[in-house]
Amino acid sequence: MSAPLSLKKLTLSLILQLLFFDNQSFSQELSIIKTENFSSVLENKINTEDMPEDVISIYKSSIDIWNNKLNFREKELTLSIINSLNYNNNFEFNFFLKYLNLVLNNKLLRQNKLQSFLYYYSNILINQNLDDDYFKIILNKIENNLFVDSPSHRLYNDKNFTIDIDEAPPFVSMGYSDQTLGAMVFVFSDVELRYVHEYGSFVIKTNQLKFYPDLKVINGQNGQINFLFLNKYIETEKINLNNFSIDLDNGNIISNSAQLFSKNYKKIVGSFYFDPLSQKDSGSNQFTFQSSFNDNEIIISGVAKLISGITIKGNNFSTSSKSGKKSKLIFLLQENKKIIIKSNSFLLSENEISSPNSRFTFLDDNDSLYHPSLELKYITNSNQLQLFNLEGALKNTPFYSTFFDVEIISDYMYYSPGQRLMNFGIIMAPDQRPVNVKSLNYFSEKIINELTDLNGVNILKATYNYAIKNKRLDFFIDDLSYFLKTNSGLIRGGVLSLWRQGFINYDSSSGLIQVLPKTRHYFLSHLKRSDFDEYSFSSISQSSNNIKYDIKEKKMFFEGVDKITLSKKKQNGSFSKRWESTT
Repeated sequence: MSAPLSLKKLTLSLILQLLFFDNQSFSQELSIIKTENFSSVLENKINTEDMPEDVISIYKSSIDIWNNKLNFREKELTLSIINSLNYNNNFEFNFFLKYLNLVLNNKLLRQNKLQSFLYYYSNILINQNLDDDYFKIILNKIENNLFVDSPSHRLYNDKNFTIDIDEAPPFVSMGYSDQTLGAMVFVFSDVELRYVHEYGSFVIKTNQLKFYPDLKVINGQNGQINFLFLNKYIETEKINLNNFSIDLDNGNIISNSAQLFSKNYKKIVGSFYFDPLSQKDSGSNQFTFQSSFNDNEIIISGVAKLISGITIKGNNFSTSSKSGKKSKLIFLLQENKKIIIKSNSFLLSENEISSPNSRFTFLDDNDSLYHPSLELKYITNSNQLQLFNLEGALKNTPFYSTFFDVEIISDYMYYSPGQRLMNFGIIMAPDQRPVNVKSLNYFSEKIINELTDLNGVNILKATYNYAIKNKRLDFFIDDLSYFLKTNSGLIRGGVLSLWRQGFINYDSSSGLIQVLPKTRHYFLSHLKRSDFDEYSFSSISQSSNNIKYDIKEKKMFFEGVDKITLSKKKQNGSFSKRWESTT
């Protein structure tokens, strides 16, 4: 054997011996208290001069418990905890002993759970590096009935409780050998949990409350909160929380199985949320509730109704639901006519119903006047419906009339439900910008050319060709981009242009494209394979009331007609019978 190799073995042997002896010494240092000397160690401390009376009381109670209430395994686990806390030999375990004394002397621990209780703490002290003042904090919570005391919120309760080890806690904590430890939990029954935050307070009455101090969460069952919200549409009384949780770090309360009770409606199933940090300058508790479904019927001033969800957020009342289905605002008019306006959510204030994005449909027998995306304002006290076409992805998109077979491009439509006339007009520069009306058979090479991008790709032709090749009218923007061998982001602008001009429907959140008949009409007209016309009207009016739509007589009246173009392809005599112009 070579000398260098022998030297390496000798060096390794010395290192292993040093490690072994160091670990032995370290282990002995940690194990200064043993089953044989526990009582004597504490008695020696009691006899020490200047020992505080409260500590003497703790040690005497601990000796009594040691001698009369613990079996051998429970003593081993107790010493494991004590020696882990006593790593500097400075008796930093007094708060643990006081905690153990309080639990056992007051019979707070559920029956036959002492060994699980001690095993839990002996493991988390080793595995989770608890704060040095952990047991001091736990004692403070018990003695003051205080779960949490932070700058933003306080939670406290004055009822008795029991301590248990939950073997199926909200979160799983693991021991050394992947054995589930469960979690320590304080269990309360029939309690009133007082929640105090910087801007107010409220009480949760509940059948059962579970406080997990190490997981920093409270779980409850069958909770009840006084939930007082009042406007002209709903007057709430209380909310029941079948199950709920409170995050002790931020104070948030969450329940996905809540029931809202009011004087107006049967109980409404939904979810509940409270955030103490959102309460600033509110003057009241700002609770949030959202219904699970949109099957609630809300009567609007006797002239309309909402079929919708219900969402209350602070002082705001709106109609979204967890189902994600659209709410419907319905006006029933004379002669079986009706207006249906759909939105993901309507906001209801004292005198107004509004939505930044709503779908408008006026139904008259088999015909309709339709727009896919408008800003809505319904002034309830004056019964005025205002629809604006100025913002959003579909701004300047036309209204579609199947009775007149036209598109109407205007900034707004005003209507008082129950009256005869709908008014269309221009808001921005009305003396310069006209309202445009075009036949649904209208075709323009200019529009075709404007849909060609800088790379020479015409998005309308590409969309139609993809639909024909794959024999389907609905697909995703990623499918179209793959067909064009390009990135989806590079064609999104073109897709939005198709959507805005009524060639497709497009769901920007999912990327779903639905090809509409106008795409086929334009494509075939471009190839001269389809009849088309160039019927169009342009109306400029300084008063901005460009078009009046008489829904009873089914006529349109134009003010200030600037230009009329008739088809070069074909004439249709019935077209003029439905139109009247004034100068």
